[in-house]
Amino acid sequence: MRLLATAANRIAYTKFEIAKFNPPENFMDQKSLSEDLCLSVIRVVREMFACVSQGWESPAWLSVKSHALTSDTLANQLRIIISSPVNENEDVYERVLGLSGDEFRKGDPVAGWARLGAAWARDQENLDKRLRHQMRHLIVDSLLPITVKLRQHLVALATANRPLIAHHSAILARDFITDKLREDLDHTRIVIGRHVKTVPLMLSAHRGKKNSWKMYIEAAHPEDQVRPLLDLYKIVSEGDVKRTAIVVLELLGRTVPTTVTLATVKDLLSAEGNAPMCEMLAALIRPEWRNAIAHEDFLWDSEKSMAILDGKLVSLGELLHTSIAAMNICEGFEHGVAVSYAQNSKLNPWDETVSTSLDGLTRVLQTMGNVGQPVLDGRKRGPCIRLDVPDISIESIQTLLRAILMAAQVDNSIDLWEVRQGPDRPILNIDRFAIEAALKVASGLWESTDPTPFASLPLIANGMRNAGEDDTVSAGTILALAAAHVTGERSRLTPSLASADPAAKNEMLTTVRLISDGVNVASTFLEGDRPKRKLLMFAQILSGDCQWHENAPPSALISGFSPADRALNRNMPAHIPWIMPSAGR
Repeated sequence: MRLLATAANRIAYTKFEIAKFNPPENFMDQKSLSEDLCLSVIRVVREMFACVSQGWESPAWLSVKSHALTSDTLANQLRIIISSPVNENEDVYERVLGLSGDEFRKGDPVAGWARLGAAWARDQENLDKRLRHQMRHLIVDSLLPITVKLRQHLVALATANRPLIAHHSAILARDFITDKLREDLDHTRIVIGRHVKTVPLMLSAHRGKKNSWKMYIEAAHPEDQVRPLLDLYKIVSEGDVKRTAIVVLELLGRTVPTTVTLATVKDLLSAEGNAPMCEMLAALIRPEWRNAIAHEDFLWDSEKSMAILDGKLVSLGELLHTSIAAMNICEGFEHGVAVSYAQNSKLNPWDETVSTSLDGLTRVLQTMGNVGQPVLDGRKRGPCIRLDVPDISIESIQTLLRAILMAAQVDNSIDLWEVRQGPDRPILNIDRFAIEAALKVASGLWESTDPTPFASLPLIANGMRNAGEDDTVSAGTILALAAAHVTGERSRLTPSLASADPAAKNEMLTTVRLISDGVNVASTFLEGDRPKRKLLMFAQILSGDCQWHENAPPSALISGFSPADRALNRNMPAHIPWIMPSAGR
């Protein structure tokens, strides 16, 4: 009877936890049936206790049978509904955020930070509103704004493949960390600080999990799926679960040796009694599986279609479910920590510009995404960084170059930026010297204007030089781009100039001077005397025109800067080697 009471309490607790989440409207039937089933089962248990107290008298026993029959009926109805085919093609990003999942699934998941940032840059207000609505059970309404760091966590949580498990873990972690911040702020910050320094290890484990999952999916026979699943469990248990468990134990005041084994971690967690987070993590640790994997003590039972680990039968489904549950619980914990820190920012300020929680690559990816540049994959090797991006067009190249300049400021250790597109596109290589020169052109301009049109000229000259383009061609490209920007700004400001607006005149002169500076700096990346002289001469002419128009009325600028018109006519269309003609040139 004691076991029966425990089971009933667990059902009631599960019902309470599930009630925190509002399912989509098309799942309301399942929700209603689930609630009725829980209530019916609890009534069965209550009536059975009544039977015991009444000596199993007939009326009480009939009541038990009646409620049991109701439970069976409800369970069968629910079973029929949930056994209906699942829409495996459902786009979770479309359902949750109203965005196509293609732009998030295409490419390496680690570079998803950049793709997420690029999507948010297009419609931040509406997406933040939608995300906040999805997370009403987790974040308070007064939490403003949703920071970049928190947004990443919330989107990952909203699109988790085991949402109930992940959200439950996030809520437990949020409350647990909040309590610890209030109990002992210094100790909590030290423990979490140590944890975030393991992000590079977590990224390495992530790639390992991705490879194991790929091998599992591609395996043609269940026997061939065993090893990938065992590798997946080993990575998850020794990585995600162990790291999360150590954080929880240390926050509870336990000292955990750095060389601790999984079995010891499980014992320490179990010793904490009914602590929910410890119970969840302990249930994921299977020392007998880990030992069998370590000692190659496993084989395949073809008759039973099950793996044999350490002499015991284990189904592939159990291996898979345990690993997926572990990933969702540990990722949910990370999301909960982020929410707690965000909601307790006054108690515990978290400077998002500090690099304690992000290594150089992830800082670069995050920055590029915030500028609006999606990245499919990113790898850093020593002082070189390789970025795979969607095909570059004439419309997107300025965004790409702006993103590189912004990212170079958050990680100044990079000597070479290697940007790759599709297999039929040339590689864009930009070195440190061009980055430094471009940043000098952009110096002091970021807050007042977008310096990319001027600062990108040295980058393009350097990239064309590194691509082996002839200097004469490169000079023509720089002249065309510079002249196009001068004439474009003149057209944009013409109505204001015609109205004798002095601010428009000042803006036009400032823009042309900056273009002149950009052309001048770009010339330093060409070696041929004639191409270099062409750029220097054009820069001097623009500078001279600015000086001449200094005392002229604003309307005079409408017909001014004619050298830019001539340069544009002579050098268009511009040859930009990374852009195919069909991409908008």
